[in-house]
Amino acid sequence: MAVLQPESFIGRCPEQVDRFLAECVNPVLEANKDVLGEKAELNV
Repeated sequence: MAVLQPESFIGRCPEQVDRFLAECVNPVLEANKDVLGEKAELNV
């Protein structure tokens, strides 16, 4: 039954997520790779 298959209702979501990651997230990560993994501590 197609009604019980969630993938029947997500349309282009997988492609949209892949495109968003490739075009928006990955460039930011790449541009800031020198600071990734650094620890920060905040005391209030």
